[in-house]
This record gives sequence, C-alpha cells and structure tokens, in this order.
Amino acid sequence: MQRFTSTLELASSRRSLSTAASSRRSRRIQPIALSLAIALAASFGWESIALAQEYVPPPNVGIPGRAAQRELVPPVRVTGDILLTALLPENSYGLQLDEMPTTWFWYKPETSVTTGEFSLLDEAGNLVYETALSLPAEAQIVSFTLPATIALEPNTDYQWYFSIVCDPDDRAQDLFTEGWIRAITPSPALLEELEFSPSAGVSAESAAANGLWYDAIGSIANQRRNSSQTAEAEAAWRSLLESVNLGDLADVPLSETDLSIPPEQPAPADQP
Repeated sequence: MQRFTSTLELASSRRSLSTAASSRRSRRIQPIALSLAIALAASFGWESIALAQEYVPPPNVGIPGRAAQRELVPPVRVTGDILLTALLPENSYGLQLDEMPTTWFWYKPETSVTTGEFSLLDEAGNLVYETALSLPAEAQIVSFTLPATIALEPNTDYQWYFSIVCDPDDRAQDLFTEGWIRAITPSPALLEELEFSPSAGVSAESAAANGLWYDAIGSIANQRRNSSQTAEAEAAWRSLLESVNLGDLADVPLSETDLSIPPEQPAPADQP
C-alpha cells in the first residue's frame, strides 16, 4: 500500500497517473508553449461575442481533456453515475482577472467521506497554498475561494488539485481532480467591456465571451446565492455549463456557502 510523505510527492504521483491515462484525460501542459499561445492571442485580440453566458475560450490555450476524477476508483462509497468533476472548460484551463477573487467550483458526489483538501502549485511544481476542507456528505456543487492573502502572479500558470481524502494514511486512495488557472492583467478597453467595478465585479456575460471562465462562473454563482432573481440566475448558470458540455450538472444544488467558510459548530450545551 503506497504512502506519501509530502504534498509535492503526492502531486508528482498524480502527474504520473495523469500521463498514463488516455489522451482525453491527459493533464500535462507545456507552460512555455501555453504562454506563447496566450501572448499571440492577446496580440491579435480575442473575439467577443455576447451570447447569454456562453463561454468563448481563448484560442489555442489549455490542455486536452476535462479534469475529471482519476480512473482508479478507491474503495469508498460513491453514490450516482457522475464522478468528482471540476466545473471547467473541456481543456481544463481557465483565465481570470488578476484583481478578482479566485474561486473554484466542483461537482462533489455523495460519499461517505467528508474530508477534503485543496492544493495550489506554481509552474515549477512548488507548493503555493494548501488547506484541509470540511465537505458536505450530499451531492452538491461546492466552491472554494482562495484567501485574499494569497495573490496569483499575473500572467503565470498555476496548477491546482481538489481531493476527497478517503484514507489520511494512504493518500494514493484519494479521489481527486485538477486543472490550471492564469490571472491576467486586463487592458482599459477590456475592463470597460466587462463593465467592471470594484463593488459589483464584472458582467458574467462579457466575462464568458472574453474567455474569463473563473470570473464568469463566480459572478453567476454569486447571483444564485445572493440575488432574489433566482430564475434568471439559474438560467444563466445552465447556459454557461451547457456551453462547456456540463449541462448534466446544471440542476445539481449549489452549496449555500463557500468551503473557505468553516461550518457552523453546534452551540455548547448549557452547563448545570
């Protein structure tokens, strides 16, 4: 039974698992080539098509295959046909504005395990941030927001892992998914098109049309959680997920709170 003594050793093992998988589930990325592609895309400009929260990916960036749960399913009870899945475009890669909060979203199936972990690594594979998470037992769309004290360097690629920790003594048994994120510094013209304001954030429709996946999904999720216009927000959510072939997750309940917020503890019993 294989055990790992560090997060970096575990990440290395996961990269090996990903490389051995089929081409659709491949996770490897060439940061230099990716940086070149984004630079070229920026120099020519991204086509902006406002189509009701339909995501338009930047050209020639990302890695093939959505970041879904690895092939090897450990001996833990998972209910339902849909495995742990990152809410990402099919190339497992997403952009966001460098001054916006960084939030990830995943479909977490119903399991008998409620301990999770989030890890963020830089391009060189160095650990930038890691935290344990308390997960709901029910099947839900869950989210995690990076603390404001952890800033992503603009125009730098980061790899992340979200894990359901099935056996703390044998991390090879984790259910996990992974992906990539890059924060970009927008031009004044792009900020104007995104209708950006420090208080309200960005227009989800414009963010999706300009390839800013994390800003688009985060904006709509905030609307679903905080707005009285539930039907409109749910329609926007469905449209965005369907545009990246995740429509089968559109009706899954969205958790009411972010995983960065610790669950409420029961009030202490009155002492006699």
